Amino acid sequence: TYVFIVSLLYTAFIFPLERTLDFLFQMINSVFASPGFSVIVLSCFLNLLTYPAYRYAGKLQEREVLIKKVIQPQIDKIKLESHGHEQHMRVKKLYKRYSYHPVYGMRSSVGILLQLPFLFAAYHMIKNSSFFTATSFWGIQDLAQPDSLCMGINALPFLMTFVNICSSFATVSLTEKEMQRSWFMAIFFLIFLYAAPAALLLYWTTNNIVSLAINYSLMKK
Repeated sequence: TYVFIVSLLYTAFIFPLERTLDFLFQMINSVFASPGFSVIVLSCFLNLLTYPAYRYAGKLQEREVLIKKVIQPQIDKIKLESHGHEQHMRVKKLYKRYSYHPVYGMRSSVGILLQLPFLFAAYHMIKNSSFFTATSFWGIQDLAQPDSLCMGINALPFLMTFVNICSSFATVSLTEKEMQRSWFMAIFFLIFLYAAPAALLLYWTTNNIVSLAINYSLMKK
């Protein structure tokens, strides 16, 4: 059942996106004739194309942080003053007063949820493409393999993690809890993508750098 569900999700969502990325990549590569540079351009292009959706997700996240700043102290007070059914009813009444539901907490994760399908699609596109095999770029010997830039240690995953942590500082209105979650995700991606093909790390790191630039510009505003 699990395999069937994963296969169904891949066929319905990831595969069409993978084919679209492959088509765009080949168009870009026909101009630049450099798979490494082309995957960077592809990442920038997609980031700009999906900017309105990410901007909306950012607004949802900011709204969630602001409402939590108002509600959470009141919830903490209710938990100190009451227990059991009385506590449940008081919290429920509080949520109703602010037209809030705990499921809205998912709003803080909308941004990463929007990016994940593109990451998985890019992974399959790079894995199934022959353009990256035995192709060198900026000191990377084979874009289809981990970069091994620092005496056998993969450097791109650490660059990606550094950019992700910087993004957490450039994100407007993050609470301490949200900051910790952001750092946890950065470490998760470091472990998850450490042995990934260098081309995928180029794509994802570029994506994060563009996101960092956008977050920084919003913070300045």
